[in-house]
Amino acid sequence: MSEKEMAIEQMLARLVEKNERYMLNVLTNATTSVTVGTDSVFTLAMLEEAIAKVKALGPPPPVIRESPFLTERREDWSRVRSTGRAARRLKQGHRQNITVHEAPMERGLLIGGTLHIHPLTLRKIMKDVPT
Repeated sequence: MSEKEMAIEQMLARLVEKNERYMLNVLTNATTSVTVGTDSVFTLAMLEEAIAKVKALGPPPPVIRESPFLTERREDWSRVRSTGRAARRLKQGHRQNITVHEAPMERGLLIGGTLHIHPLTLRKIMKDVPT
């Protein structure tokens, strides 16, 4: 393996190690250049410069998806006389004057570059953000 091929291999290994979000469809072409896609040929210096520019941009913003299913269970204990007593009796199996309802989650879930958030929570956040 030539020195240029080893440099290309090491650079690609660094990209994989750092788990970059940008995927380069890189095919090595002989010893002097690297082909990205099907019609562009880059030398090693050009490829390093392109990678530096992509890193300078930073990670892309997450895609926001509204999901009405992101709710959490909430209990309303305001109608009980003594919360401690009600909690103790609830453990013993006695019915208590507690209402349970589903409310929107106050946070989102970031999964694979996509932010999943309840529509009401998103509206509340966007209302606070200046335009």
